[in-house]
Amino acid sequence: MFGLFTPKPIISEASANWIEACFAWSNEHFDGQRFLHNTRLIQPINQDFPGRVDSPTAMAETVLNHVINYSGVNHWPLRLAHLTSDAINQPPLLALNPNSRSGDLTSTQWAPNEILPIYFHPEQCKKPGDLAATFATVLAQHMMMQARQTPPGGLEFFSNAAEVLAVFMGFGVLLANSAYNFRGSCAKCYNPMANRQAELSEAEVVYALALFIHTKNIPLKQASIHLKPHLKSLLKKAHRYIAWQKVSPSTAVTN
Repeated sequence: MFGLFTPKPIISEASANWIEACFAWSNEHFDGQRFLHNTRLIQPINQDFPGRVDSPTAMAETVLNHVINYSGVNHWPLRLAHLTSDAINQPPLLALNPNSRSGDLTSTQWAPNEILPIYFHPEQCKKPGDLAATFATVLAQHMMMQARQTPPGGLEFFSNAAEVLAVFMGFGVLLANSAYNFRGSCAKCYNPMANRQAELSEAEVVYALALFIHTKNIPLKQASIHLKPHLKSLLKKAHRYIAWQKVSPSTAVTN
């Protein structure tokens, strides 16, 4: 009878367990103290991304600089670079090191004077939120490589774990809003170069976001106010489920 009041997960138990494992892994290897004391929830609003721009390149530079600042990697040798006209994705970082797929990331650190390119396409500037989420995910990938940390499940989940790490870094709302892009009723309406190419589903990113705000004690309303409308109820359900999970069954029944 009491099971009627048990919150339902928005994703599979296996996916939820993996995301929670990624959060624990992120906290252990990627400055848990910074997460605790300095990381905040970044919103797709002018206050979080201030600046006046007059060109796509200027916009990309402004967005990237804010993402770098929020990520705490201002000292990294990063440089904005243009994608070729026919490319819609960042070049895969693991391709820089063919041996890295053998099961470790031991030879992926950059040379002392090496510049790290962060690519963008001008079309991406039509969706600044997606662009910021892309930059955050790429920085998360670089963090994983430079820290030489293999994510839960192995390198097979490298790109997926980078998105969870980006949520851990505070970019969960941006990633959730850009996790799915409707292609429209005709091919002419769809512009793949403007969209973020996501690995996790909307529900998986929302679950990670719910875990973030629960861990940081951020009010649900603060996290949902700038979410796409159809994601607000998902976040509420995920947040309720995570909060219920963190108490004992007896406490859940009596409360």
